Formats: sequence, C-alpha cells, structure tokens
Amino acid sequence: MDLDRCCALLGVSSEDSDEEIKRTYRNLVREWHPDRHQGDPGKQSKAEVRIKEINVAYERIQAIRQNPHSSNGHSRPQAAPNGSRPPQPAGKRTAANGAGETRSRRDADLQTANVSYQEGVEHSKAGRWEKAISSFMQTVCLRPSHGDAYYALGVAYREVDRPAKAVAALKQAIRLLPGCAEAYTHLGRASLDLVDATEAAWAVSRMKKHAALDAEAYIILGIAYRLRRRYHQALEALNEAIKLEPGSPEAHYELGEAQLASGDVAAARSQHARLKKLDADLAVQLLLSIIDSKVPQGAHRDGL
Repeated sequence: MDLDRCCALLGVSSEDSDEEIKRTYRNLVREWHPDRHQGDPGKQSKAEVRIKEINVAYERIQAIRQNPHSSNGHSRPQAAPNGSRPPQPAGKRTAANGAGETRSRRDADLQTANVSYQEGVEHSKAGRWEKAISSFMQTVCLRPSHGDAYYALGVAYREVDRPAKAVAALKQAIRLLPGCAEAYTHLGRASLDLVDATEAAWAVSRMKKHAALDAEAYIILGIAYRLRRRYHQALEALNEAIKLEPGSPEAHYELGEAQLASGDVAAARSQHARLKKLDADLAVQLLLSIIDSKVPQGAHRDGL
C-alpha cells in the first residue's frame, strides 16, 4: 500500500505533520473501535474491517516516513538467491491480471470515496468539523475529481478557522465546478479572512461570469475595495448590497466603515443610527470606529 492510498484511508495529507496524522489516527480509532458498536452487529462488523484498514494505513505511513527511500511505499522486486531474475509469468497473462486488479481497486476506491463523502456530509450537519475534514480529505484523495467534496472541505476548513486551506480547497472546487456560486462566495470570505483583498475581489469577478451577484457577494466586494483604499467603488458595491437586501446588518455596518474610511464621518454616523435598529452589537462596533477615527468631519479622501 503506497503513501497516497494510506493518507486517503486516514483522510490526511502527505504534507501534514506527524502530530497531525497521529491526532487524526487516534480520533479514527476512537470512532471506529468495534467495542463502541456492540449493540449493532452490522456496524460492529463494518468497524472491525475499518479499524484494520486504519491501523495498517497508519503503520505504513510511519514506516514510510522513517524510511523515505522506500519508493513511497511501493515494494521493490527481489532478486533470486543466485542473482538471476526470478521466473516471470507470460506477458499477456500478467497484463490481463494487472488490468483486472486495477479495475477492482478503482471500483473499490470509488465506493470508499462515496461512503466517505456521505460520512463527511453527516459530520458537517452535526457540526463535527474535524471529522468532516477527515472524511472529505479521504474522498478527494481517492477521487480527485469530486468537486462537491472539495467545496464541502473548503467550507469545513472555514468553520475551524483554517482560511489558507479553505482557499486551496475552494479553488479546486471552482476548477471542477465553475458554476457553483457558493464556492466563489466562500472563497471570497476565506480570502478576506487572510486579508487578501485582491483574491477576494477576483473571486467575485469570476462569480459574475456564472451567476448574478447577490448581497453577500457585493458585501465581499465592498470590503475588498475598502481594504484596497478604493473607497468610491466600495461605497457603490455596498449600496448595491443594501438595495438587494435592505435589512442586512452587515451591509449597513460595512457601508458605515467604508464611509468612515473615505472621510465622511457624518454619513457614517447616519449609518450608525440605522444600524442600531438592525443589530445593536454591530452598531456599537461602528460607533467605536467613529470615536477612534482621527479624520476631521467633512474631510473626504479616496484611494487609487
């Protein structure tokens, strides 16, 4: 069993640290230990098979990492004791057997990937994000063309505050599912989490090619423009968000921040008055920004 397949079975990446892999392994052992399913013979039987796969995969990863020159876990042909080559089966027979084994393995991997994806969906619904990540990772390792799994993986990474990994997964989702508007939205949000305004604006611009922008997309665009000091465009985007969703507290808050950043304190105060009726907490945050502002009232500025 090679390294990629072992990582797929555990739902980890070959780039993960030893500690991350060990933590995932222990979580899987706790989840799939047969003793946890003594009241359900069907699940217990499945757990017995799964725990064996988990243990074998983890042991193999450890062995490969301790001996990195082991050809990534692939076995090497052994020479006969006398130095001559061992007898080989007929070429046609070998090719036929190899093709059959490859098809069987591919079918098994596809089935495992589908099961892992469904498990990830259930974990996500229950808010078990780390387990969801492990399941979705296993899915995409076994089936790299699974766009829905990459999208769900990106969402899960956002939930556990790993924006860099979320961005990577969501970009893969967009590559495989270019019409998935939600993937662009999450990519924009994850990019903003990394304070990458350029990437966030790019995500929204790509989304325009496939779907009409909703209020959240305009909010993302407005924040990105504000971070880039393009205040006029930020104000336009945020006003569009409010037209689409007049009662959005976030849109009103971000509009107030953009107005304040552009130097229009009076407009920001007016926005604060509206926001108090929508979300008291955001209204307090905007008020604090207004108080902290050193910009003289009435002074305007705009970035490049």
